[in-house]
Amino acid sequence: MMPHGTNSVDTAALHGLVNALGRAQANGRATTPIIRELLAELGYQLGDSVDAELSDDNRYEAARVAAARTAVVRRRGAAARARRLAREAVAR
Repeated sequence: MMPHGTNSVDTAALHGLVNALGRAQANGRATTPIIRELLAELGYQLGDSVDAELSDDNRYEAARVAAARTAVVRRRGAAARARRLAREAVAR
């Protein structure tokens, strides 16, 4: 049962934002802009203190993004090596 006074929310847009957030995290991209958009879509109005806090998190976000990108590069490298070894094994 839905409580009274709830705002209508575009669930398709929310679904798209959540998917974009997951893709951004998996591919090592920044997620702060997507989180801001997601909160705005949910109807939250970010005050100056929250916006400043999100801005303060940018350096941590940058470090997380750098680590995630490194992990993506390593995964892709490992997958490329596995494919190359499989091709060589089949060619023998």
